[in-house]
Amino acid sequence: MSISGVNTYSSYFCRPANIATSGSNSPSFASVLGATAADANKSSAGSVETTDFTHMTRKDLAEWVNTKIKNGEMSLDGSEAFMGMTMKMPVNGAYAGLDDSEQVNFMQSAQDGMAWARQHSDGDMLKSLEAALGTMQKYQGQVSGVNLTA
Repeated sequence: MSISGVNTYSSYFCRPANIATSGSNSPSFASVLGATAADANKSSAGSVETTDFTHMTRKDLAEWVNTKIKNGEMSLDGSEAFMGMTMKMPVNGAYAGLDDSEQVNFMQSAQDGMAWARQHSDGDMLKSLEAALGTMQKYQGQVSGVNLTA
């Protein structure tokens, strides 16, 4: 397994999360809270869960990757770029585990990483991220679970 470029990738993507600006394009706190509460009140009986890499937590991504590895659908080498995306290092450098609250667009993160790799002539990272993006595109929207509770 080659891990070249992982530290570079991690340092690029493990920066503090984007902070919403108070511009007119940003949703208000009340509207975000209301939408979240409405989603929580929806019935989940008989629902189908699909894989959505555009709205997933780092913990969700790590669990998805681990499931694919356990099922033999992904090799450890193929998981390299995904593992870099699951890490988030705070400014103080103290790793606090997998974040299960912040929703991340991992497809956009991979595209941003590919742009960075092109700018810095990092062919290994580019190749790894292209493969990860291809995998995400392949599994995007596929059924990942079914809730049969009433």
